[in-house]
Amino acid sequence: MSLTLNRHIYLPLFVAFLNCFLFLIAIISLFIRDADHQPHWSRCVLAILIPSLMAYRGLKRKTIDYTGAIAGMIIGMSVILSSYVGMVAFITCYLATSKATRIGEDIKRQFEPNFKKGGQRNWIQIVSNLGAANIALLLRLIWFGVGEIRLDFLHNENYWNSWLLLSSLISISAALGDTFSSELGPVFSGPNTEPLLITTLRRVPRGTNGGVTIDGFIAACIGGFIIGLTSYISIIMFIPTSGYWIQTTTSHHIKWSTPQWPLLHFCLYSGLLGSTLDSLMGATLQYTGFDHNRRRIIENDQQQIVDPFGSTLSNSFNFEHITGRNILNNHEVNLIMTIIMATIVPLIIMPLWPFGFGDSY
Repeated sequence: MSLTLNRHIYLPLFVAFLNCFLFLIAIISLFIRDADHQPHWSRCVLAILIPSLMAYRGLKRKTIDYTGAIAGMIIGMSVILSSYVGMVAFITCYLATSKATRIGEDIKRQFEPNFKKGGQRNWIQIVSNLGAANIALLLRLIWFGVGEIRLDFLHNENYWNSWLLLSSLISISAALGDTFSSELGPVFSGPNTEPLLITTLRRVPRGTNGGVTIDGFIAACIGGFIIGLTSYISIIMFIPTSGYWIQTTTSHHIKWSTPQWPLLHFCLYSGLLGSTLDSLMGATLQYTGFDHNRRRIIENDQQQIVDPFGSTLSNSFNFEHITGRNILNNHEVNLIMTIIMATIVPLIIMPLWPFGFGDSY
């Protein structure tokens, strides 16, 4: 039996390969660092134990398949070795996504073209949502070694360390915000609510790529805020207040610090922005049609729905084009969105980040 790869798999495959390559480089780098930047044995145990338990839970509940379990374990080990703050965000994203996927399954079954009970995410979906964040944390692990640090943008020695951590948190916030928007938005909007196409504001069938609702935007904000809140709490708990810039004057000292609380609203905005960006790309670069025979959305312009490995799932000859072009699929849109959020949004945030006096929380 021959295996034909769909062209949409190459970008996730490249990012997966990059994650594995950087993971190996990071592991090697840990052995050649000084003792202060090597992981404690307890961190190594957690890096193996927690992803293994999460993978077992996901397989048992059928929220992931075996490929998703392997991808999740690699990403989980990378995250925990790099940062406990990233670990909390990773676990939060996993648990929240699993819960959101199971809400309103009967409703989502009616319009999702490739609906799976429990979601049952595979490696492509794991990499598309968390691959960009994991790359940022792996680069942090390679360049700076193991160690926790508060976000500190006032010291040159801490700037890029903090930037990479912030990049990962922003990317995870965007991923969870987009997941909440797509999983919970249609459920909370009600069975008879048709979304608005984000580019033209016309009514479109539920499940249309680029269709948005107020409930979806609210859900995206909630998803981003959840990551911001758990990250803020973990920073306060895991990392003692340290590091500030002292400017000496003739009469007194001024202590400046980088407060951590802006994570709360910047992650919230990232959830909303990530969902909006995903909808814009979905409405323009992702094909959406409507199968009048089955009264369902289809996502391929070749009169058939194809899975990532090229297997035909169904055929339909009586369909209507709604929006978009067959340039990207849903996984590619998610992946590109998280990459943009991880690389560009921190640059936008930096000039807007407020600084405080003393040890500001």
